[in-house]
Amino acid sequence: DILSELEKSEHVDLSNEIKQVKEANNSINDNLKSTNQLIDALSNGSSGQLEAVNVLRDLPSLNKRLDTLRNY
Repeated sequence: DILSELEKSEHVDLSNEIKQVKEANNSINDNLKSTNQLIDALSNGSSGQLEAVNVLRDLPSLNKRLDTLRNY
């Protein structure tokens, strides 16, 4: 929202930056969802193996998106 406001008030194109932030935010939310599913599975007595695989599978993508933002 801040970038959108800045874009409007300063008349600059921040669409790439906004897209990067949104993609990173989506990745974070997806990872949190997977992590919560793992927690729920473990709380319900499951091994959580499938859920753990999902969390671990998504970590490289999440880290790459966050690296992009950190480097920016």
